[in-house]
Amino acid sequence: MICPVCGNEVENNYTRCPYCGAIITGVAKQNDFSKMYLFNIEKNMPYCEDAKKIMYQKIFELKKGKTKVIKLIHGYGSSGIGGELRYCLREYLDSLIKRGIIRFWVAGEDFSNAYPTGKKIISTFKWILSDFDYNKKNKGITLIVL
Repeated sequence: MICPVCGNEVENNYTRCPYCGAIITGVAKQNDFSKMYLFNIEKNMPYCEDAKKIMYQKIFELKKGKTKVIKLIHGYGSSGIGGELRYCLREYLDSLIKRGIIRFWVAGEDFSNAYPTGKKIISTFKWILSDFDYNKKNKGITLIVL
């Protein structure tokens, strides 16, 4: 079975994905969620400049394949007021749009039909409506459309 959130292969007897923690309610189409890559950039706690380089390399690596969306986990900061990675990577993503490297990005807190960028990603990829973070206002993620 394929996890509908992260796209990883999950054994049929699982009710929760061991990779992202999503509740498995059914079988997702392989050709849908395999187009989204879950990338946890905060895992190794890089500084901003290193994180930009890592993200840039990952974007180019994934653009060569069938990936259409990167779900970037950057965290929200342990203080609860927003982390440095969140701000610096989103600012950097704006420069990647201007350079034509990515199409657009959606802040996790805007990932719903209530926001223009949320509507844009939903209209582009209908399958993304079943993503675990849809309508959750998750400030610790950003969706990147390649």
